[in-house]
Amino acid sequence: MNIQKSTKDNRKERILSAGYRLFGRFGYAHTSMKQIAKEADVAQGLISYYFENKEGLLVAIVRERMIGKGIPNTMRQLSEVSNKDELLAKAYTYIVSLRREHPEWFTMLLSLWLESRLQPKLAIELDAIYREMQAGVQEVLEQCGFTGKEDELHTYAAIIQAMVDGLTIRSSLNDDELSMLQGEGWKGIQWLLSGRMLGK
Repeated sequence: MNIQKSTKDNRKERILSAGYRLFGRFGYAHTSMKQIAKEADVAQGLISYYFENKEGLLVAIVRERMIGKGIPNTMRQLSEVSNKDELLAKAYTYIVSLRREHPEWFTMLLSLWLESRLQPKLAIELDAIYREMQAGVQEVLEQCGFTGKEDELHTYAAIIQAMVDGLTIRSSLNDDELSMLQGEGWKGIQWLLSGRMLGK
């Protein structure tokens, strides 16, 4: 790799990292391109060069963190799971721990959701990200040896997606509340899977 390409890659990564930190700390609406450029130590025009605009940067960060890193990490965390109930229990614990350890990730996802209500172009991007995420969750399920009908696979993937959505909306949860959710939330999922809400 030549030095010029390495420098360009480094600048792009610095912008992604700076956007992640600032969007995660202050939210999308309260973060400016100028702040991101300063945090990344790059010229402000480079953000537009790589990502077109602030919205494009937000989408790139969410996609990189969710699809590029989140799903492979989840696969590693769940690789030893042996049955469906254990899979959901471990997935739930993992998502709650992510919410506790990386609240900025959920702040960005919430920012994208809120902005997509105002900007049709972002709404299209968000829908695409959700489709990619659902496909990724289904891939995780299949990698873990999930055996079942296609509609059952979709149901389990939808439950995992709902876990992420629920913890994204509840942005003000503290440590004690997250610990309570870890136990009580899992009881709710077990109740759901018992058939009472699936019409069994």
